[in-house]
Amino acid sequence: MDGIEDEIRLSREQASRQEERYAAMVARQEEQAKERDATDAALAAKHAEQAERHAELYSGLREFTREITRETVARIDRVARELIAEIREIGRSVRYNTDQLDDLRNESRAQTEALLRVLDRLDPGGPSASATA
Repeated sequence: MDGIEDEIRLSREQASRQEERYAAMVARQEEQAKERDATDAALAAKHAEQAERHAELYSGLREFTREITRETVARIDRVARELIAEIREIGRSVRYNTDQLDDLRNESRAQTEALLRVLDRLDPGGPSASATA
């Protein structure tokens, strides 16, 4: 019987070692799960902190963009008003110069007609009369 008892004892020892290994493995897995949970919690806290920081940065960027846009629109409005005033002044200048040119052209025509009348009086027969003489 010693052989059977030895085998039973060995089987029990082997079963006990397997239970110890299994318990150690379960303990390691539980420890790893706790570490993962702690890491996940740390990562979640870090992500929440980063999200808050990003929200603050975005808010600042949004306000900065609005300010730049307001300034740019104000500059564009000012430049547009100045351009409109300048274009109106150019229009007035063109109309004035056109009127001056019209006056000069009318005066030139009047002078040309007056000169031709004087020439006609100096030569009453015209070019055909001098050719026959």
